[in-house]
Amino acid sequence: MELNQYNQTQRKIEAITIVVYLALLGYTLYLLFPFITQNPFITITAIIAGMILADLATGIIHWAGDTWGTPTWPIVGNALIRPFREHHTNQKAITQHDFIETNGTNSIFSLPFILLALWFHHTYQSSVANTLTLTFLSTAIFGFGTNQFHKWAHMENPPKFIELLQKSKIILPKNHHTIHHTTPFEHHYAITNGWTNSITKKIHFYRVLEWIITKTTGAIPRKSDYEIIQSTKQA
Repeated sequence: MELNQYNQTQRKIEAITIVVYLALLGYTLYLLFPFITQNPFITITAIIAGMILADLATGIIHWAGDTWGTPTWPIVGNALIRPFREHHTNQKAITQHDFIETNGTNSIFSLPFILLALWFHHTYQSSVANTLTLTFLSTAIFGFGTNQFHKWAHMENPPKFIELLQKSKIILPKNHHTIHHTTPFEHHYAITNGWTNSITKKIHFYRVLEWIITKTTGAIPRKSDYEIIQSTKQA
């Protein structure tokens, strides 16, 4: 099975989505600028909450891409499952992706959070609404950056400033992410900063989700992994 099927149609869609995402991000920040400058403590709290939410959300998406389906599935197969399965067989492949291929898919998943932020801002005029707006905006920002953080975690020599952010655990640290690539490869799915990984592992969050899905659908977690790895080796 050929995993590397990133094509020009997908690339164009992702490039357009990145532009739309950045435009809406700038517009939302402009709308919130007065509130941000007047409420620094609330702003910092909302940013941290958004970082946690982004980490959990990207962990769930990563888990789903690792665990269910195959790269041949329509739409999500090539856009979501393929990159994660390719990453299993070649961890360094992500370091060769350019800005669009690295961040395109994440811009698609981050857009709903910006739209949600805009909806809250225009629908409700209150400090609580603005706080939620900032939280969703923070989620969108760190969700968008997740694959870039992931890419840096696999680089031999990332920029010094990035190394500082990794050591500070503001973004995904290298040694933390290494756990995900260690047998049995079933933990530490969150790749924004990894803050939620210890909690989800302790409460068996993903194993419970897998049990529920298997019980209700009969689907087997990671059923296609062996075939994908074997076909990649033979290619």
